[in-house]
Amino acid sequence: MPLSLRVLKSLSDAKGSFKAKLVLSFSGQLAVAFAILLASTLILDANRTRRDLRTVQDRLKNHILSTGKRLVTNESILLKPLIEANSTEALREVVINTILNDSDIVYGIYMDADAKPWVLLNSRDTLWNALRGRPLRDSMSIWAAGIERIEYKDANVNGADVIEFACPVNVGGKKAGTIRFGFSTALMYAALADAAASADHSRKQTLYILLSIGFVTFLIAAGFSRVQAEKITKPIISLTNAARDLADRDYQAEIKIDEEDETGILAEVFEGMRAKIRDYMDNLQTLVEEKVQQIRDIMENIDQGLFTFDLNLKINPDHSQKAKEVLRVEALSETTLAQILRLTSRQEELFRDWVFVLQRDFRTQKWSYLAKLAPVQEMTLGEGDEARQVKLDYRRILNRQGGIGKIMVLAQDVTEARRTTHRQQEEKVRSEDRVKIILGVASYPQETIHEFLRDTAARIHALQKRIEEIPRDDYEAVQGMNPSGDGFAWVAPVFRNCHTIKGNAGAFGFDALAAVAEKLENRLQSLKVEKSRRAFRPAEMRGLLSAMMEELQKVNEVYLTISGNVDEVFLRLPEKNVARIVETAALLNRQAQSPEMARFLESCKQMSFQSLESLARKYRDLTARIGNKVGKDVIFETVPKHQEIDPTVLYRIDEALVHLIRNAMAHGMESKGEKRDPAKGPGRIELSYGRAAGSHVFKVSDNGKGVDREALVNKAVFMGILTKEASQSLDQEEMLDLIFQPGLSTNSTIDTISGRGLGLAIVAENVKAGGGTLSVESRPGLGTSVTISLPV
Repeated sequence: MPLSLRVLKSLSDAKGSFKAKLVLSFSGQLAVAFAILLASTLILDANRTRRDLRTVQDRLKNHILSTGKRLVTNESILLKPLIEANSTEALREVVINTILNDSDIVYGIYMDADAKPWVLLNSRDTLWNALRGRPLRDSMSIWAAGIERIEYKDANVNGADVIEFACPVNVGGKKAGTIRFGFSTALMYAALADAAASADHSRKQTLYILLSIGFVTFLIAAGFSRVQAEKITKPIISLTNAARDLADRDYQAEIKIDEEDETGILAEVFEGMRAKIRDYMDNLQTLVEEKVQQIRDIMENIDQGLFTFDLNLKINPDHSQKAKEVLRVEALSETTLAQILRLTSRQEELFRDWVFVLQRDFRTQKWSYLAKLAPVQEMTLGEGDEARQVKLDYRRILNRQGGIGKIMVLAQDVTEARRTTHRQQEEKVRSEDRVKIILGVASYPQETIHEFLRDTAARIHALQKRIEEIPRDDYEAVQGMNPSGDGFAWVAPVFRNCHTIKGNAGAFGFDALAAVAEKLENRLQSLKVEKSRRAFRPAEMRGLLSAMMEELQKVNEVYLTISGNVDEVFLRLPEKNVARIVETAALLNRQAQSPEMARFLESCKQMSFQSLESLARKYRDLTARIGNKVGKDVIFETVPKHQEIDPTVLYRIDEALVHLIRNAMAHGMESKGEKRDPAKGPGRIELSYGRAAGSHVFKVSDNGKGVDREALVNKAVFMGILTKEASQSLDQEEMLDLIFQPGLSTNSTIDTISGRGLGLAIVAENVKAGGGTLSVESRPGLGTSVTISLPV
């Protein structure tokens, strides 16, 4: 068999082996090197051929150019006497002889200064049908007529490439005409073609020689590399056979290779492994028994309920002893998963679906996510005081193929931990609430807190009295409270008291009391819907009222502790008593008519006055508290700060001021995430006071977004407060007055700050009840001002 066939056959037989890869790698590298050499040789040869052809072309063309220039020069000299003699026939003979003497000349032309031809002949002495009296107008003739010295130009005549040489013929110092000869380039291109063919033949011979050398070299190299590869792979094959023996659990044959390279080191490592595995296998049975006993000990002493089930929801026999106690099952391995986890038939179906999802997605999804999809995460076992909370945690157990073989369940009794956490949370909330109460009571004058306690107690009493009017817990009784059926009107006064308690408590920081008031407020709100009234239970209302009284009592206890006495520690004169003292002082002043009595009268009038700044501390704290809650940075200011006023005047509109500030914070001021015009400066709410025309004038202003009149009107139409036709005729002032409509709010959500549309309605009612007037101004993007005027 030839060497080439033997080499190729050996490579084919060893396909995929390490030896074949070595041979192929070496042969491939050799082939790549030869290919690069071959390509480089061909490229160099091609470049050399191009240069040779260019040299031949340049040489032939230069020969034509020198011949043509010399010819037209001689002809111009020869033709001068013939032109002077006007000898056309002699001139024609000269041109014919010139054409016949040079086979490269295609045509000859002589034309006078007006481009009229005297001679127009081709190489076959054929007249080109030109008349002497008709000027030549082709492009070449026009070019030739315009030259002043010997020139040449490439042209195409009857499909053949030519080079035309032209020379002016001067007679008597003037241009008499132009002699033109066209030289054919056919011989030049034929010579170039012969040279190219010769170069191609030479290149093919070179290519054949190189390929032959390369093929022979490849065969020799392949044979040599095969011998070397066999030498290299022989110890590797020995190691492979040894590894197969180890895989087949044959640990007796010693592994030894007499090599001093890496394969020898690898053989030593294999031998060490074989010895260790042999020793390990000799002691494996003992180790297995020890491990099994360890697992049993762990399962018996583990402090969690642990058991496993397979993918068919069958319980496996191995489980911890604690599992029976936690899950309250006697024979765990003889019980189904549905019985252990108290599954309904639907939950059992969901478990099977969950197991299917586990098998499908456990490689692509996080196990923590898949475990949360289990239908049962917690169980309540038992009832009453004996009830136990059991938390379930699911873990996967993989089989040898890398798939899910079993599901392990860790059942942990978290009852006591939950109770402890709940008690700690309750204690934490109680402590935080008490701290808030202490801070609230300590931050305000005693008379202010006393007034809050008195007002809140009165409102809770009014709520109790109103709810006690319902004789029994049924729908007919509730419905009977409002025979007209128009919006369940009896709820409105109850709702207002509850809303005010929530706002005042929140203003002082008594959050626990505000939270209970909000719960009652929500329950009352639901009674506006007839469906909710059918589920009305006055007992629930009474429970919430009792909770409110408890929270109020906590505030009262802190107040009494701080004040140091159960009785009042301050003197607060009723408004009528102050008025009586002022009347008496005024009478004495009229009788005495002295400066001292005038000062005494003024002192009587101001005996209960306080600065506006100190009286407004409650509103400043309310602004800061709401700002922290809703994420708005707002400054509260009083103008003028040190103005002394009668506190009873402020008490008359205290409820209104609370609601105005809450409304400004909720609706007017921009939050930290909203865009605010830098020119307006920081957010600001201002309470100002003045006297005008016998009235006390209070103004609450903010530099917020202003009232969105369009949104306000649209909400009023939506709620049925206005018809669409009536809304179109409202002026700007009438639109603003809509903010005082009960139940109208532009907020889409209800929270502890706003959303029910009652705050400003309470403001309007409160001011009118005191004999005052109310007006509002608002500019979009600049802010809103509400002015309250009270008679002196």
